[in-house]
Amino acid sequence: MMLPQAPHPSDPARPTPGGISRRHLLAGSATATLAAASTGLAPSLARAADEASDRFAMVTDTHQNLQAPERGDDLARVFAHIADRDPSCVLHCGDIVDNGTKDQYLGYRSTVPDALSDRIHHVPGNHEVQWTVDGLEDFREVFGATRHSFEAGGLHVIGIDDVACQEWDFTFGSDALDWLAGALKEAGTDKPIVVFSHFPITNHWHYVFNNDDFLTAIADYPVRLLLAGHTHSESMLQANGFTQLVGASTKDDPGYYWFQRVTDDDGDRLEVSHVLVPADGEVEELEVTTVDLTDPGAGGDVGPYEASTEVDGTTVKLAISAPAAATDVYARIWPQGAPTPSWTEFSSTTAGEWVAEVDASHLPPGLHRMALRTVNNDTGGGRYDQMEHFTLPSDEISVAWEHQLSGRIDGDLAINDALVVAASTGGDLTALQVSADAATPQWSAEVGPMSHGAHFAADGELVVVGSVDHSLYGFATDSGTQAWARDLEVPVVSRITSAEIDDEEHLLVVAGSTLHCLTTDGKSRWQTDLAGISSGRIAFDGDRIYLGCGDGFTWALSPDDGSTIWKRRCTTQTSVYGSLIHGPWASQMSFLDDGGLIANTYTELYCLEPDTGEVRWSVDGFNRGCYTAPVVTADGVLSINGSPGTIAMHDSATGEVSWSSEVLPISHRAGLVPTSDEDLYWMVSNTGALVRIDLAAQEVSPVFQVTTACSASTAVLADGADGGPVIVAGAKDGTVRGIIGFS
Repeated sequence: MMLPQAPHPSDPARPTPGGISRRHLLAGSATATLAAASTGLAPSLARAADEASDRFAMVTDTHQNLQAPERGDDLARVFAHIADRDPSCVLHCGDIVDNGTKDQYLGYRSTVPDALSDRIHHVPGNHEVQWTVDGLEDFREVFGATRHSFEAGGLHVIGIDDVACQEWDFTFGSDALDWLAGALKEAGTDKPIVVFSHFPITNHWHYVFNNDDFLTAIADYPVRLLLAGHTHSESMLQANGFTQLVGASTKDDPGYYWFQRVTDDDGDRLEVSHVLVPADGEVEELEVTTVDLTDPGAGGDVGPYEASTEVDGTTVKLAISAPAAATDVYARIWPQGAPTPSWTEFSSTTAGEWVAEVDASHLPPGLHRMALRTVNNDTGGGRYDQMEHFTLPSDEISVAWEHQLSGRIDGDLAINDALVVAASTGGDLTALQVSADAATPQWSAEVGPMSHGAHFAADGELVVVGSVDHSLYGFATDSGTQAWARDLEVPVVSRITSAEIDDEEHLLVVAGSTLHCLTTDGKSRWQTDLAGISSGRIAFDGDRIYLGCGDGFTWALSPDDGSTIWKRRCTTQTSVYGSLIHGPWASQMSFLDDGGLIANTYTELYCLEPDTGEVRWSVDGFNRGCYTAPVVTADGVLSINGSPGTIAMHDSATGEVSWSSEVLPISHRAGLVPTSDEDLYWMVSNTGALVRIDLAAQEVSPVFQVTTACSASTAVLADGADGGPVIVAGAKDGTVRGIIGFS
């Protein structure tokens, strides 16, 4: 998605720092040695090279794929061209490969010439982690650290990763922000700082859900350049003292970005160009922008600023004390996954003082964010973005208590009576006795990072959880004492299912591409190899075990020994990569009353015959439909389409949609919470909103904004004793919250 520089009706406050003006700078063969003085560089760049000023390169979104060897040829040519120019370092902004497996990493690595091997620094993108279980492990083995802090040519360079195993909707976690704070402190304030990562920072969409935390972290440091990828299209913004360049995909446009530092009477700056290196024909170098490395940087003259909010009914009153250079001030409610609203313009009362009122009547009660922006439209020199929080009051619903875990909560919560167990990516497994008034910790255990939630087994007496540290653990529910641990040799990031086999409870869990069947004391009954990863919800009907696999197939297996009974392709994609991402690898299987098997994929919803795998019906048109579990109800199958967040009711016999709602903006992983009323469900959605789903009325209503943090965890409902029911929800900020007062 491009970030337009010219103002338009929905974004009147966007400055126009020259856009991305482009001109031809050089022409030559792809094998020319461009560091030589005879390269034909434009005068300013040639002068900088003659003066041996510092220089570096950036690539992004190379998406190497062993099944597409032409990409390797393109990249080898690009890297050879970079090496000829002798950069101080090369920065890779992620999505190195299509899918983060070791063989793909090594295939990419073979394109890097020896001259660059110790100068190239990589951060992972979403393609390194989303469809693997050990992508980060293999990344570290092949490339080393996922975060970087080093000096190059008088600049301090910081590379930060903000991804986690199989995550969708990304967050700067507390560990990443703490590390960034340390790296910035180490860098100090006496030299310009360059930060590179995979996802862009914007003020109108959440590539990373908590951009504002990142901007706060860097606010006191001379960060002058941000580099990112992900969008596959070149764009630029100037804000908060920095210039951000989002690079075009190296896969789509074989080439690289070149940064030449020039220090002369005109100041200290980086001259930036995009070098296209085709297989045939002339090399082109195109001017992109110039980055001012001096204080205060682009937009640094119009911020930071003091701001206050006051809520009057459904109106938010804002006041800002802005620097004198600010000519205009704007505000808009942060969209939180919804379409971006228009800006509201402030009025100036006295010099530097600005006020505005923003209508919030369309929002539910609860905690929200307001995006603020100051600009200097006289100079077009950039903008300064900040975020303020405000709370719309509720007479009924509230967050009664909070409990903090380390890391993020990506997995579903587990409940047994009033005991709720939460697991975090920080390795924090915590059991809470919950009521409407409080959450009382019962015990906690430290294991490796956990991407999915815990599971109660053995009539609630055992808590079972898998970890990225390769182990499956069993803990005593009453004390938290570790009962056993079993090393499954690869990260365990699938959901856990209990199945009664031969009158005994067994645990079904996938580690990597192996399905394990274990007793509740952690002993193996059998294991069987699959043809790919599987991280969804395994289903068992007493006759067959069902799961979705990364080979694009839904599998039915024997509970006796794990042998295959049938397989059914559940995607129209046929390539290895396409079958993986569009197939049922994350499907959360469930059954109709007549035994029909419901399986969800990235793009489709299927109903399969359980005994043969024949397709009874299918519905397409989904976007990221694999992440949120469909729910079988008395009225039909309720599906949630991830990216638009559409909730739809499907006829159980045909799959046809009887009604739908587009109230939810997005939904990835966070699922529905049933109640004692079969027509009523709750959901703490991906955007942190508490949503009421009334099947009888066919209504979907956000009723309370629980948090501004992203939630990928399915909440649970506890009776709360005399204080009434409590919905317990986890979020990516690592907080477990108790919500009361709903009906």
